Amino acid sequence: MLQLEPGYTVDRYRLVEKLGEGGMAVVYRVEHATLGTPHALKVLTMGGRQVKDRLVQEGRVQATLQHPHIVAVTDVLDIEGSPGLLMGYVDGPAMDEWLAKYKPTVEEAVVVFRAIVAGVGQAHARGLIHRDLKPGNVMLQVTDQGVVPKVADFGLAKVTDDSGGGGSMKRTRTGMTMGTPAYMAPEQIKDSSSVDRRADLYSLGCILYELLTGETPFQGDNMLALFAAIAVGNYTPIRERVPDVPRNVEEVIEALIVEDPDDRLADCASILDVLDGRGTNRTAMFPMNDGVLGPPAPIGEVGRTTLALNSPAADVARAMTRGVQAPTAISQARWTSNAPVSVAPATNPPTRTRDPDAQPAGATVSVTTMEPAPGDSFDASTSMVRPVARGAMGVAFLGGAGL
Repeated sequence: MLQLEPGYTVDRYRLVEKLGEGGMAVVYRVEHATLGTPHALKVLTMGGRQVKDRLVQEGRVQATLQHPHIVAVTDVLDIEGSPGLLMGYVDGPAMDEWLAKYKPTVEEAVVVFRAIVAGVGQAHARGLIHRDLKPGNVMLQVTDQGVVPKVADFGLAKVTDDSGGGGSMKRTRTGMTMGTPAYMAPEQIKDSSSVDRRADLYSLGCILYELLTGETPFQGDNMLALFAAIAVGNYTPIRERVPDVPRNVEEVIEALIVEDPDDRLADCASILDVLDGRGTNRTAMFPMNDGVLGPPAPIGEVGRTTLALNSPAADVARAMTRGVQAPTAISQARWTSNAPVSVAPATNPPTRTRDPDAQPAGATVSVTTMEPAPGDSFDASTSMVRPVARGAMGVAFLGGAGL
């Protein structure tokens, strides 16, 4: 297994440190030998031509996506016979890690979600379907201007026929299930190879629900129970979880988490229209909270996609970036109270409530049966196809290279 040490040099880049490691890849922080600029380098730790080809394909896919809310891939390097993806270095936590320590306000949730939708919309415009959208595949980059959400890990992306380039990417085998169970659309569970962008839209609805509640909409003790709930749309309506949720946010969720793809909002632009108060053909179905029909008011600043720098949300992300613990008051209040919280010195922040024996969130597993093996636990927030490392701060992202 290929393991690199600090000081190792490849091309013009010098390895600084390991950021994270998974079952198939390691991500390192590297610096340009001359300029000193930071980058992330994703390197395979196992062989196999198909795995290597998949990583190169991932790089080709992501390199076509130049967008402020997508982690950029800038080069493919040869590391002792294995391909390595050179990516933009994201100085900040993954969104699932951030959510484990902070409860965003509705306005903050919408800002983050709007950024994710903008990035996914760009991918769709390039003919790419992500197929594994989830909080663990969104990075929060801390900058001097604020916290910028960025979509990462296009390792399971599918190139559609109208992609206008890059169409050499191999298709998923018919009947193969790829993605993350808790965020997968019903049609994706049946056959990942046949999905279109509407499967991503469904996943976006699940992400927005989780941003507001701290939990995915669909729950199950095992994969079969989870898939059954998804198949019939059995989840608690967002208004029962968040009584004061704005009507347009409710509309987005109810218009995305729908079993029939034809009944969902048409595209990412339609999602942004609803969030920003421009309405859709579905608007009349959702009367305003005061009972008056009409287009809902936008939430916060229209079009905003960056969390304000001097905000509790940014404070938590910044604290995680520096490798220190999140402020205690914020952590303890995240999913138990809607009251405003202030920043206090850190102690030991609680973690998200999960089965202590469950797999770490963000892991990817290959699906051959609908039930976990004897002795295994089940976590609906883990991905299918292969393991992905989690936990290192500043990692651009492991993901990808699924078979």
